[in-house]
Amino acid sequence: MSNFTYFLSIIVPVYNEKKRFPPYLKEITDYFSNPSKLIELVIVDDGSTDSLIEWIMEQKFPSHIHLNCVSFQENQGKGYAVKKGLDLSQGEFILMADADGAYSISLFDIFIAKALHFSGDLIIPIRDPINKKSPFLRKVASTLFSFLVKILLFPKIQDSQGGFKLFRYDCAKKLAPHITEYGWGFDLELIFWANFYKFNILQVPVPLLRETPGSKIHMLRDSLKMLKTVLKLLLKKYPLCGYTKK
Repeated sequence: MSNFTYFLSIIVPVYNEKKRFPPYLKEITDYFSNPSKLIELVIVDDGSTDSLIEWIMEQKFPSHIHLNCVSFQENQGKGYAVKKGLDLSQGEFILMADADGAYSISLFDIFIAKALHFSGDLIIPIRDPINKKSPFLRKVASTLFSFLVKILLFPKIQDSQGGFKLFRYDCAKKLAPHITEYGWGFDLELIFWANFYKFNILQVPVPLLRETPGSKIHMLRDSLKMLKTVLKLLLKKYPLCGYTKK
């Protein structure tokens, strides 16, 4: 018998997502309508100025879905929101999902099957790189960044940045303290430390993502910040560069 209160915790970091998240929330609650498994829904509001959290609190949820909302007064960054969500989550499995609904929640079935059948600790998506709807510069930047990460940090990882990741509880709790990048670079830290602690990382190809307008990514600024994260982790990867094991 499981010692966990919940079978699954779903972390959704949100920042001014009043337009994009409500349809995805309905998709989540409809998908997990079976009351046989207890679900924890962890909404981390990263200093939003819209009325999303008030709207969420007004919704009625099935008795087997427990809502846990936390809000910051000021925007801290997605990495910080995810770290807080991982700290709070109490599920045997912990799913991190982007609020825009780009990933169908039905992908959970594939991810959990991988985790159970192949003893996966961290399950990550491999996104289809050919998305005709994405801006040209974004596709070029994404391709170059993935190539750089693969060459310098993670030769076996096809895609580090997907916003739909499944953790086992122990893995999530071990990795959360290592999140120090509160912008978009936190995904790299998760993969880096999962490799460091020899967690079993499994990769799942996912279909073309659903494009939803309203991305919070600033191409130039955030690309430079993520390159800085790559260099920081590169220094930690090689002892000759001054990394001290902690």
